[in-house]
Amino acid sequence: MHHASWRIQAEQIHDRLPELMPFYRDWAVNHMAGDEDDVGAFCHFLMTEPGRFLRLEGVIWLDAALAQSERFYRGTTGNNIAKAMDVILSQHASELIVNSASREAMIAIVARLVRGQVATAMGPQQRIGGFIPNFYSTYDWNAPPMGAKQKFKLSLRALIDPVSFLTTAGIAGAEQYKGIFPAYGSGIEGYGKRYGAAFANHASSTLLGRAVYPAIFHQDPRYFYKGKGSIRSRALYAISAAVIARGDDGRWKPNYSRVLGNFSAAAISNLYYPASDRGASLVVLNGLAGTGADAVANLIREFVLKGITSHVPKGANGQP
Repeated sequence: MHHASWRIQAEQIHDRLPELMPFYRDWAVNHMAGDEDDVGAFCHFLMTEPGRFLRLEGVIWLDAALAQSERFYRGTTGNNIAKAMDVILSQHASELIVNSASREAMIAIVARLVRGQVATAMGPQQRIGGFIPNFYSTYDWNAPPMGAKQKFKLSLRALIDPVSFLTTAGIAGAEQYKGIFPAYGSGIEGYGKRYGAAFANHASSTLLGRAVYPAIFHQDPRYFYKGKGSIRSRALYAISAAVIARGDDGRWKPNYSRVLGNFSAAAISNLYYPASDRGASLVVLNGLAGTGADAVANLIREFVLKGITSHVPKGANGQP
């Protein structure tokens, strides 16, 4: 009965959308900017079935409201904003690629959310050569577990880091040069579509694999630097960390978070890749590729990055 009621409300909103749109827009402009509770309520509404028809417009209105004030970052409101952005990203990835206004509004909201909330103990200051983020490496073997909020905040911080956008631009450029996904076309339009798809891949993989699933399965999204033992034992540890993770209880268990994150992101990509490139094979290949890339990245973390990473805590040398 509850689901049927939601479905009826959703259909009624869809049928009356042209009539209701000005009302919602005026309400958002005149009330949200001055009332934190209204911001939280609006984000909650966007996550419901009746609110789905207003999500792409709603993210623009929310951005305009937040631009007038930076005070919407206490616990409940900040969480509602983050959850709404996750819902919109995961369910409307294909629309965000072509709707630049909504996409840019979402990026701006995430940036504000990060400025207002990120404060993790393991440090967004860790950078390779002082520039490239190395946020997901910890050199303290006994580092305390991250809370669910910290996992989400750090994933958002990694997502909107300037280097993230530069990397996405490089991936899109390489795909354009090699003619990957020819259905996207060439020129500025083709590059824009490739950039949007690459950013959507990165965003869904980061949010799901580094925040949503780690919070659900109570797993730590970081790589714990070993630093001790033979080269072989360290290499095997690094590779296995792609499929084995430390739980928040300190125990090692299957890395459901990253594996599911990689395959979920691959499945979501079916929404926006050209029709000729979609299908189960895309999901399997991209999911396996993501897991393989995690293993390679872990090898680099284990053997290369510590010496060139800034702000590594003194005395943090991996496994005792």
